[in-house]
Amino acid sequence: MVTSTTRAAPSKSGTSATRWLVDNDYAVWRAFDNHYWAALYFVDAEGRIRRHHFGEGEYEESEMVLQMLRRDTHLDGPHTGHA
Repeated sequence: MVTSTTRAAPSKSGTSATRWLVDNDYAVWRAFDNHYWAALYFVDAEGRIRRHHFGEGEYEESEMVLQMLRRDTHLDGPHTGHA
């Protein structure tokens, strides 16, 4: 059983929708059979892994994935039609 804690990260709009996982006991690491550092798993509101990235780099792409997931769950406020 995975029993790790999550911490809310405040967004620019004041909400705390983005969650960061703290896995001090490596429960998630083992559950995913992870062999990489760093490992990023992007999970949508339905609990599906939408993307993963192993190792350093691809920071801009990771930020785009986060923004896409936030838009998909309507966490960034009303859509203004601007990218």
